[in-house]
Amino acid sequence: MRTRYLRKHLTACLLAVCLASFLLLLFLPENQPFIVIDMPLVDPDPVYQFDWSPDGNKFVCSTEGGIFVMNADGSNITEILLNYSTWLTRPRFSPDGKRILLQGVLDGGYISDSNIYVVNLDGTGLRQLTSVNGSRDPDWSPDGGRIVFARHGTRHGAAEIDEGLGGIWVMDADGSNQRRLTEIGFQPAWSPDGKSIAYAIQDVNASLSGILSIHILNLDDGRERQLPWTTELPGGVTGIDWTPDGRWLIAGINEHIYIINVDRGYSQWIIPSLLGRYNMYPRLSPDGTTLAYTQLVTISHYTATLKIHLARLAIIPQFKFIVAASPILALLILRRKHRI
Repeated sequence: MRTRYLRKHLTACLLAVCLASFLLLLFLPENQPFIVIDMPLVDPDPVYQFDWSPDGNKFVCSTEGGIFVMNADGSNITEILLNYSTWLTRPRFSPDGKRILLQGVLDGGYISDSNIYVVNLDGTGLRQLTSVNGSRDPDWSPDGGRIVFARHGTRHGAAEIDEGLGGIWVMDADGSNQRRLTEIGFQPAWSPDGKSIAYAIQDVNASLSGILSIHILNLDDGRERQLPWTTELPGGVTGIDWTPDGRWLIAGINEHIYIINVDRGYSQWIIPSLLGRYNMYPRLSPDGTTLAYTQLVTISHYTATLKIHLARLAIIPQFKFIVAASPILALLILRRKHRI
């Protein structure tokens, strides 16, 4: 009797596992490159935006108190002293690790009037590269010779795109030779091979939602293509980054972190927004093994924390084969271990 009982329940469990594996096989994108298996915490608090150093050993961070450099484990926090009344954010290490790109304003002003700046790692040589308000989202070319950025024409109290100024732009690293690449777009990211730029477009309607699309611009021939993946979002994009092989994009979209296939456009979230935790500003380590992002945790109606989290990535080239061949193992692997 006991044997029959155990056999019956074991059969039910196996059927449930097989059904779950079948559903995963249907809905997971083909050859998903990695899954999140760990998430240790990194301070300080709060961190708004950040970037990896080229060797992957440090972060540069923008916080309420200024711009800081720290080790990737959160130790040895050092402020980059700028000697200005500033609000600067979105730091980006130059490929040689000696300079940092920033966006923001000096000596007061509206954040919507941001321009792009560059400064040496020791805080010296701060230089303004753009002079048109609304210049933002800078990113270095892989060789460090050029900078791509977005430009938004704005009016205080109401967003407005100036048809003559908006879109994706490129300039030399010293701010010269500014040239418009597209008429609209934001959050540009230069591909690892230097041949393409990924960027987002969102057509916002009266309800402040809109159709978001991701586009790839080929710099050799100027051709632009829209990835077939689109979504309607009440929010927007907080950042786009490339995997080192150039096959995938990592994007912060509407408080989740997604992967998007560059060739086919299919996507899936890898770090969802759960229980008041909102995930933004993803940045991949230079070797592509670790994903860092800012997580906002709502504590109460009035307070929240913003900290960097690290997600260690496990590379699984033939993901669907694993699911089909070993469903129990696949379910164990798929279980995300969020240690927050």
